[in-house]
Amino acid sequence: MKRSDIRKILETGLLPVMMRLHKRLLEELVVSAFKHLYIKSSENKQGQEQLRLAVVQYLVKWVQDRLNGVAALQDAYDEFVQQHSHAVTTAERDRHVLEFAQELGSASGQLRGDRRALKRWFGFEAVSERFHRRISGAQRDVAFVLERIGIIFGAELKALPDVKQAKNHWRRIELEDLIKPMLDHGNSTVIRIAAFRSLATALRALPAELHEQSVADVTLRYIYRAALDRRQDIALQCEALKLLAEISPASLQSALNDRLGSTPEGDDLFVRRVALRLLGERLLDNPDLAGLLECVAEDPSPAVRQLLVSAGRPLLTRKFNERFT
Repeated sequence: MKRSDIRKILETGLLPVMMRLHKRLLEELVVSAFKHLYIKSSENKQGQEQLRLAVVQYLVKWVQDRLNGVAALQDAYDEFVQQHSHAVTTAERDRHVLEFAQELGSASGQLRGDRRALKRWFGFEAVSERFHRRISGAQRDVAFVLERIGIIFGAELKALPDVKQAKNHWRRIELEDLIKPMLDHGNSTVIRIAAFRSLATALRALPAELHEQSVADVTLRYIYRAALDRRQDIALQCEALKLLAEISPASLQSALNDRLGSTPEGDDLFVRRVALRLLGERLLDNPDLAGLLECVAEDPSPAVRQLLVSAGRPLLTRKFNERFT
C-alpha cells in the first residue's frame, strides 16, 4: 500500500478545480488514512483488493470524529458565553476570552498577540467570530468528505459482481447509521444536504432490487417529510425528492402528487422543476402519473411549464409508436 494509492481513491471522480480547492484537506486525509490503514493492514494482513473499502471505512470514522469535535467545541462555546455574561469585572471577562481563544487552538504567539489586543479590539465579538469561522470550516470539511464517501463507496459497489456481495458491503459500511443523525434539524443545512447526497449516490450504485430494503422505515419517513416540507431549505427539499426516487417509488408518487398538485408562490418553483423532471423519468414505467402533466400545464410559473414537453416526450413517443407502427 502506497500513499499514492490512497490519494487516487480519495480523488475518485473529483474535478481538478475541486482538487485544488480542497488540497489541504485531501493531503490531511491521505496522511492520516495511510497511517491508520498501514497499522491496520500490518495487524490483519489485508490485501490490496480491500483498500477502497478500507478507505471508505476510515472516512466514516473521520466524519464521526470530526462531528464529535464540532459538538465538543459548541459545548465549550456555550459555556464560554455563559461565563462571560456572568462575569462582573473587565479583567474576569478578558480572562474568559483568552481562555476560550486558547481552547480554539491559538498558539502561544497568537495568544500573546490576543492579550495585547484586548485593550484595542480583541474581545467577545472577535473570539466569537473566530469560533464561528472554525465551525463553518469544519462543517464544509465534513460535507466534502461525505460527498467523497458516497462516490467512493458507490464506485466500490458498482465494481462488485453480484447482488449478494453488494448487500454484504452495504451492511458492512453501515452508511445509513452514519447519515441518519446528520439529517436532524440541529445540524447545519450544508451537512444535511451533503448527507442526503452521499446516501443517494451510494444507493444509486446498488442493484435496483436492494434500494428500498437498504433503508430503514424511520429514515424513509424522514426523507418523505423533508420532500414535502416547504419550510425546509429549497436545496434540501430537492435532494430529498431525488433520494426518494431512488428508494421508494410509491412514496415518490405521493410526493409528486403533493408538489405538482399545488403551486405556492416563491422559491417553490425550483422544487416543482425537480419534481417534474423526476415525473418525466418515471412516466414510461408508471403511465398513471400522466394526469399530473395536466396540473403542470396550469402551473403559474413559465420556468416550470417550459419543462412540460421534455417531461412528457418519452410517453408520447411510446404511444405514437404503438399506434402507428
